[in-house]
Amino acid sequence: PMVASKYLSKFSNLVRLILEQSREKWITVSEEIKVLQLYLELQQLRFENKFEYQFQVDDNVSVNTIMLPPMLTQPFVENAIEHGILPLEGSRGKIKIEISSDPRSLTILIKDNGVGLNAPKTPAKSKDSSKKKSLGIDITKERLEVLFNNDYQLEIRELFDEHQVAGTLVRISIPIDC
Repeated sequence: PMVASKYLSKFSNLVRLILEQSREKWITVSEEIKVLQLYLELQQLRFENKFEYQFQVDDNVSVNTIMLPPMLTQPFVENAIEHGILPLEGSRGKIKIEISSDPRSLTILIKDNGVGLNAPKTPAKSKDSSKKKSLGIDITKERLEVLFNNDYQLEIRELFDEHQVAGTLVRISIPIDC
């Protein structure tokens, strides 16, 4: 009952934040981190601490004034967990979210030590994925295009460690002066 109560409390807070932010075109970096933090805490409870996570925000990032679209990073973090970390066998997953800025742009890196982009799907996973299509990344790409035209960068690639896949990197860079 205590774990269920903790989960429901966090879930309730997350839903409230998402609903509040859904009315906004822009939120602060601080608000985005808060939503991601709650989301990651819920996923840790759900998957019994199968992964750890870390935020690294450069000192030059003004988290209370730099604005970005709400829920920009969550679909990528969700994919890191679902498709990268959960299929890992024999090791604990790690997700690192790095946020930096320069005078013109905000850059967010999402790194995981999961199985990578081209890992073979397990039969159970393949069957499940044929029933539903993940739209989060496609919708996020469309939002980036509408909001920034071609003035953004999105890179998704595998990370390698001594010639073998060592995870996935997502790099999002958006202009600050919008």
